[in-house]
Amino acid sequence: MRFALLLAALAASPGFAASPLAHEARVAVSGEDLVVGVADKAANLQLDCAASTVQHTIRRCKLNASVAPFASSLGRRIESPSFTVHFQGQIVNMSVQFASGTGVDEVLNQLKTAIGREPKVQYWADDAHLFASYIWVDQETEIEITKTVVGDAGDGKVRLYASSLLGGLPISPDDLPR
Repeated sequence: MRFALLLAALAASPGFAASPLAHEARVAVSGEDLVVGVADKAANLQLDCAASTVQHTIRRCKLNASVAPFASSLGRRIESPSFTVHFQGQIVNMSVQFASGTGVDEVLNQLKTAIGREPKVQYWADDAHLFASYIWVDQETEIEITKTVVGDAGDGKVRLYASSLLGGLPISPDDLPR
């Protein structure tokens, strides 16, 4: 029900092009929302992007130091979010690390409630761990969080990854063969 209401609200919002999944995983900072799959000049002003001497199509970005301490996702404080931004301004993907003390089960349950459906689960492993990745996908976005099921939990930080699935973005004219 909540997912349907969110979808209806987003459809009624002029100029908002994000999928419901992307909207749930957004990073809020200084009154702006950084959303995967959306090019928003005002929101992108919150980013510091590294210049590349090799290519110009994709930029690696982080939040401006002045606003980073105030950033949140899912209404929770975050640390060290990173963004990959297309040269036209669209956020292609992002990684969010929740502040210490946030448990993966808390975030997982919050996402299940907000999205209104169960994620797909993919198990993967190394020699000392079994991991479960919880994945939601719609036509435009993928969200993933991972939980250590067996083995040491490492630093214990909860990370959320969101990626745009739209594709088809052009290469920067500066990167075309000459």
